[in-house]
Amino acid sequence: GDFTILSLANVLRALRNEEEHGRFLALAADVFLEMGQMSECLLSVWDEERDGYVLAEHRSDGVRDCSNHPVLRASRRCEVSRSLQPIYDLERTPASEVLGSWGLDAASWKELEHMQYLVPIHDGKSIEGFVALASSSGIAPIKPQREALSIAAQFTGYEIGKFKS
Repeated sequence: GDFTILSLANVLRALRNEEEHGRFLALAADVFLEMGQMSECLLSVWDEERDGYVLAEHRSDGVRDCSNHPVLRASRRCEVSRSLQPIYDLERTPASEVLGSWGLDAASWKELEHMQYLVPIHDGKSIEGFVALASSSGIAPIKPQREALSIAAQFTGYEIGKFKS
């Protein structure tokens, strides 16, 4: 309802105003955790220098863990296709299948196996990254939460452009 719209407006303003890349990504992870009422978040973004998608943030029950993860290699950013969904239910379509359809091999990221949702972060043309979410309560986000997650992901996809050199 109104609260979701008001909080979404405040969140998007905070993301727009953040000028430091690392803090922007940490804030984005907070946003996804909070909006989806989730307990775990894995945020991956495109890294030009490393030729692929890297783990930018991993939070589980408030604890930050960005231990070493291999780069999900790609020759270039994945492109947005007509079949791209705003949010994927990973119990219906496993993360390996979703990411595989983008040309990525995520087998080495074991945390993805227990994630429940995957939200593409894109700017309408390129997939800038993705966020995978899980809830320890097992309660699925309701429709307004899913819509807010999708809006926040697309906004993050546009705003991330300000950090490109």
